Amino acid sequence: MDESRSFLERRTQWRVPVRIPVQYQLVEDPRELNLFYSHTALAKDLSLEGMYIKTDRAVKIGDIFRLDISIPKDSKLFAFAEVVRLHEEGAGLKLMLMATEDMAFLKSYLDQNAS
Repeated sequence: MDESRSFLERRTQWRVPVRIPVQYQLVEDPRELNLFYSHTALAKDLSLEGMYIKTDRAVKIGDIFRLDISIPKDSKLFAFAEVVRLHEEGAGLKLMLMATEDMAFLKSYLDQNAS
């Protein structure tokens, strides 16, 4: 079976197309966390369980990121995510940990923007 197809079949949430800036830091690199150094990516789709980010930096499956997701209307959500899929221009991330209030805000945002 095609591995990418089996990954898509495991999704339980539909992703909403977006163009949202995301700041990410590799958790396993203490230099990035201590210096608050982050990289910028563009989220291309988003759900309550994950997102696809377009980035020009190399990442690998299993990387854990600290994310700051800039939702429109001046809101910023904080989450941790794991890289679960790679594509030549970016990566599929699975959201692992997010504050309850951020998750509620994200759900409201997705409900309003689902097409």
